[in-house]
Amino acid sequence: MDNLFEQAVSRSETERFFKGEGQYYSHNPMDGGHCYGIRLSGNLAQYLNNDKHNLYIFNEVFNHFIASLSSSEADLRHLLANVFEINRLKNNGVLSGVNFVNEEGSLIMKSIQQYFKQLEVSEANKELVNIYLAAFEDLDSKLLVNIMNNYMDRNN
Repeated sequence: MDNLFEQAVSRSETERFFKGEGQYYSHNPMDGGHCYGIRLSGNLAQYLNNDKHNLYIFNEVFNHFIASLSSSEADLRHLLANVFEINRLKNNGVLSGVNFVNEEGSLIMKSIQQYFKQLEVSEANKELVNIYLAAFEDLDSKLLVNIMNNYMDRNN
């Protein structure tokens, strides 16, 4: 099994895949952290390959990943980086089958909204959200921008 996403699914390690832990880590020389886009544009895109069953599995495991996240800055970073890269890649035609990004009723969008509702309001979290907010605006991700703006407006 050469595909790391398929391997993560079969081993129930998709949370590790989305966080870039262990063998799922891909070094980003620009910032020294994990390069989310490499794994998503390669392993995930190859796994999906217009297969509706695999798309269903992706939606299930990504939703589970979101539900597993804590209110920590590190987990917030994992969420925002994955959602940003998925959205960016979808806009570039790479993950064309993935459709949660602009669908208000999707289970994943509901999970993202729920995550932000329970997310601790802190300066570090707000700073991170603010960084990604401009990027999501550039990608014209209205639902995500609304969710993030609602978070930023809490306790102001």
